[in-house]
Amino acid sequence: MRILVVAGSWPWPARQGDRVRLDAWIRLLAGRHQVTLAVPGGGGEPPYQLAVVGLPSVVPAWSGLIRRPHWPLTAARYDSSAIQTRVAELMGEVDGALFYQLRTVGWLGQIEPERVLVDLTDALSLYYRRRA
Repeated sequence: MRILVVAGSWPWPARQGDRVRLDAWIRLLAGRHQVTLAVPGGGGEPPYQLAVVGLPSVVPAWSGLIRRPHWPLTAARYDSSAIQTRVAELMGEVDGALFYQLRTVGWLGQIEPERVLVDLTDALSLYYRRRA
C-alpha cells in the first residue's frame, strides 16, 4: 500500500514525545508499506527508507487566527490553502493517509474521509489540560 504521512514538523531527531510518537508511526508503516512523508519546508535525511515531500511554509500565527478565530492557535497557525492544495495533489498518488495531530486537520480539504486516519493525541491533551 502507498501511504502518505502528513505532519506539521520534521520528526527527527526523535527526542521528545510528539516526535517519538510520529517516528514510531512512520517506522511501523514503512516496514510494511511504501511511505511518503509530507512536512512543511521538507527536512533533512530520514533515518530509514521513505520518500519525503516538502510542503509550502506555514502562515504566521496572527494570519491564521484572523482567518480562523474559532480554531485553537496550534491549528489556525497551520491553516494554509497552498498546503491544502499540495496535500490534495499528493493524495491522488496514494491509497491512504495519516494526518498527524490537530494542526494538520486544516489540510484535509475535500479529501475522502474513508482514505484518511487522523491522530488527534494533541487535541485530547489540550482538552484535558483545559478541563483541569
